[in-house]
Amino acid sequence: MLLTRAEGGRAEGATISAFTGIGRVGFLDTMVITVWEPPHRAVIRHTGKTGPRSGAFEVEAVRPGVSRVVWSEWSTCRSASSAARLAARAPGAPGTDQVLAAAVRAYVEDTE
Repeated sequence: MLLTRAEGGRAEGATISAFTGIGRVGFLDTMVITVWEPPHRAVIRHTGKTGPRSGAFEVEAVRPGVSRVVWSEWSTCRSASSAARLAARAPGAPGTDQVLAAAVRAYVEDTE
């Protein structure tokens, strides 16, 4: 993710801390790895103030020597409304499209 520095473990149960911002201005997102299947899949649960949600990083083979990385996140509707309010305050900011997309996905999942 743009403007993000992350550090942490590389095993199920390990924690990750990711800071998104410039200098000291930004936010810290803490996570726990819930599934670790290198080199194909990692699933995380966000534990910080950014709201209850989970995410996955999956690597798919496209053809020999070429892979695709798929990043997905899902959350509760409460998180979706918080994310939408945050994105509305910063239109055009880096990551706004991803935040809005996550909010829409969460809303759709809660209404199904």
